[in-house]
Amino acid sequence: MAPAVALLAVASLAGCGSAEVAGVAGAAQQWAARGSDTYSVTVTSSCGERLLIGTFDVHVVGGVVTSVEGLDEPGRRAAQVATVGEYVPTVTSLLSRLAITHREHAPEVMFDPATGMPTHVVLDPLPGSLDDQECYDFSDYSPGAAAASS
Repeated sequence: MAPAVALLAVASLAGCGSAEVAGVAGAAQQWAARGSDTYSVTVTSSCGERLLIGTFDVHVVGGVVTSVEGLDEPGRRAAQVATVGEYVPTVTSLLSRLAITHREHAPEVMFDPATGMPTHVVLDPLPGSLDDQECYDFSDYSPGAAAASS
């Protein structure tokens, strides 16, 4: 495991009760303590049957996605859809989903220990289904970065 990334394997904590909540809740508190929901980040979305597949440069201002630029071919195609920003999770929205989702279907999550930001997330809301997964990798986080609106 890379030293800069802490792994929270929620699935392995299934029988531990509050240990699951403490990991996600702790990350959410750490993220909120940063005091800014304005940032830029690279998001790679890589699984599931949905619009948001590819690598994207994402700008968020005040917790709202203001621009999405595709960085690879699938990302460029997806970014051409006017509503693509609605499908890109912000860190805050993803942490909120994780707080709810882990109770029903254990996600795979890795957090940056310095920021509380999820760096790797795999959600599978319907474990018996083949196309509902969501896989995200967050990198190149830049806090307070000027975000262009689209």
